[in-house]
Amino acid sequence: MKRKVLIFTSLLLLLALLAACSGGGGGKTGESDTDAPVGTGEAGTEPGKESETNEETSPTASGESTGETGDGTEEPGGNLPSAEVTWTAKGIRDSYTYEGTQLILNAVNCPVLNPTPGVKAEEINASLLAFCDAYVAVSSSDKAAAREDYNTAEEDGRDFELHEKAADFTVYLRENVISFLFTSTESSGGADSAVLYSALNFDLTTGAQLTLGDYLGKSSSFAESYIIDAFTALIKKNPSHFYDDALQLLPDVISDGNFYLTKDGLVLFLNTYAIAPNIEGTQTVTVSYASLPE
Repeated sequence: MKRKVLIFTSLLLLLALLAACSGGGGGKTGESDTDAPVGTGEAGTEPGKESETNEETSPTASGESTGETGDGTEEPGGNLPSAEVTWTAKGIRDSYTYEGTQLILNAVNCPVLNPTPGVKAEEINASLLAFCDAYVAVSSSDKAAAREDYNTAEEDGRDFELHEKAADFTVYLRENVISFLFTSTESSGGADSAVLYSALNFDLTTGAQLTLGDYLGKSSSFAESYIIDAFTALIKKNPSHFYDDALQLLPDVISDGNFYLTKDGLVLFLNTYAIAPNIEGTQTVTVSYASLPE
């Protein structure tokens, strides 16, 4: 059951990524640090009940608190040194209250690029905001699930456990590409919480959101095959760490948006429960830039 819930949650994360996508193309560029996305749904107020949305802005210095720059020293194309790119963080949240009790609280620190010559900050910020809004939005199904848990808790004579999720981000810079890695901690009232990841990659000079195919300068079908081959090799290396049907699951769980750039190379990732039990954590494959396809 836990595996099914997390697979569904991963699908919601993909929807949030799609909401943020602004299209675009680009060639191979890409450098920076750690490991690897979020729910989506309709926000609104149920008749007769209370629902609230709050926003707060909390500026942070570049590379501090909610984000850190990659430590690569390469300069992006043109006159765009990566050291000049800075950002702040905007706190966004949505909540749901039922019969005087808060049942749901979603929050995210959303990155906001500061204006920089040669950087399409406005376009990138619009995509980031769309992603963050989709992440915090409380859907009707979220409300229904929380109300059911609330009523069950009352019937059992125990305290209701808040449904909540919160995300923060890390920033990586390489040449003219910026990667935002979001780390989301999610709990639906049980003892266990899930840590899920999502990534958004942008061409700083065009503002376009990049898929893996865009970054590699290849087709989407090539990118999908590339991801499948990478995780197939990982599974075959230690098959006991994965589900018995992990290889069969790959075509359904991969996404050409699940990558980010670090100083060590391009990182592909799959969230926990996608192809392996929770104990195995997030699955990642790091490909050195020298090994990327021409």
